[in-house]
Amino acid sequence: MNRTRLYKLLLVILLIVSASVVHAAPRQILLHVQQPELAYSEPVLERLIMVELSRNYDLRVISSATLGDQMPAFPKALYDVDSLIDFGREVGSRYLMQVVVDKERLETRSAFGIPLILKRYKRVGVIEGEFRIYDLQRGRLLLAEPFSKQIKAASATQIQPDDNPHVASLRIPASEKEQLFTKLEQSLAKELVKKVFKKLRSK
Repeated sequence: MNRTRLYKLLLVILLIVSASVVHAAPRQILLHVQQPELAYSEPVLERLIMVELSRNYDLRVISSATLGDQMPAFPKALYDVDSLIDFGREVGSRYLMQVVVDKERLETRSAFGIPLILKRYKRVGVIEGEFRIYDLQRGRLLLAEPFSKQIKAASATQIQPDDNPHVASLRIPASEKEQLFTKLEQSLAKELVKKVFKKLRSK
């Protein structure tokens, strides 16, 4: 084998190794979760989403809340695409997952009733908002969807006309409220991350 062919062979091997290293390097996804404070439960949605994202070995997950003072604050204009993309690129991420919770609370709803005879009420935990995925490298929005999930907490049947939607049987202890919303947020986290994986696999 002459020297020229040897150099060409070494170059091909070097390119193959370099490509495999680049492919193996995890892609970084920046996670930003905006969630209102709850009186009866500690918000854990961000942590639950990070756990689910971390199940993909090909992704390295960082939270916007842990960037520290050396980085600028996350853009206040939550839907300003250019600002969000510029911020994510400065952090050095490949993708940005943004979750904005608009509503998270307990609601009392009418389930069904027979006029003048009885009425059934139920209490549900509700979480609603919007999530988005940005491809920071290409500078575009990949996905923007609203989300809405609920979980049943309690129910009660009342005789009319003495029915009362605030009856004691619909009351939920504080400890059960915390478990309820943790379960609700866990279900949402799994659902959102499943959509993220599906979208990124299609890229």
